[in-house]
Amino acid sequence: MNLTIQDPTKLYTFTYILQNIKSLNDFVEIHFKPDGLYMQTLDSSKITIVEFKLSNKWFDGYDFGENVAMGINTNIISKIFSTYQKGHSMTITYDPEQGDTLDIAFTCEDKNVLNKEFTMPLVDLDEEQMSIPENESTAQFSISSANFGNIINQLFNFGESIEINCNEENIDFTSNGDNGSMKVKIDIDDLNEFAIVEDSSLELRYSLQYLNKIAVYSKICKNVEINLTENYPLQINYYLDDENNENNLLKLFLAPQYDD
Repeated sequence: MNLTIQDPTKLYTFTYILQNIKSLNDFVEIHFKPDGLYMQTLDSSKITIVEFKLSNKWFDGYDFGENVAMGINTNIISKIFSTYQKGHSMTITYDPEQGDTLDIAFTCEDKNVLNKEFTMPLVDLDEEQMSIPENESTAQFSISSANFGNIINQLFNFGESIEINCNEENIDFTSNGDNGSMKVKIDIDDLNEFAIVEDSSLELRYSLQYLNKIAVYSKICKNVEINLTENYPLQINYYLDDENNENNLLKLFLAPQYDD
């Protein structure tokens, strides 16, 4: 049982996602199924849910004929993936007879880029997958991932929470703290896409500490899709192909904050 990634953009995306999961959870369970990969995890503070899925066609090679669930230590896999160099291809191999280890190999035909092989111990996890109900968002918009990442990182310098005000004309991101305040006003005409229920107005608040961890993934795709609903977690979608395929997606949910 194995998978292969040769495309450099996809390999960067795959390794970057799993490298940064460690900021949310020390252990995750990845399900390798015949039709693709699936991972779901809840951070230790139970504020953020991560769903990560890739279809078997996304990979350059994918051979898992049966369902296999693997417990991964995110700190170990982050160290392994940090050794990736431009020009590498990656193969992940699982031997059911061994059962408790996973083999990862970085290879390259360029003699200046050395081949690297790793054997990683697996962890016994018995995580129950959460059922996340489908929800019709009150407002949905798409923005440049680079802009989103920069905005959230800057707002985090001014406070611990972000207030999002959204109506039919604009969207405001505001942060207040001991260092003062920062407001970002976004005209809907400057967005890639925007939709809102007619006559709706939203005032929502979220943790900037956790939203900043989510915004780290802005590096993996051109645009990010944001979904807002009153009394429902913020939903952020990073599509991992050019077709915005639901089967190739990093989806994150962030619980709202309320007044005490």
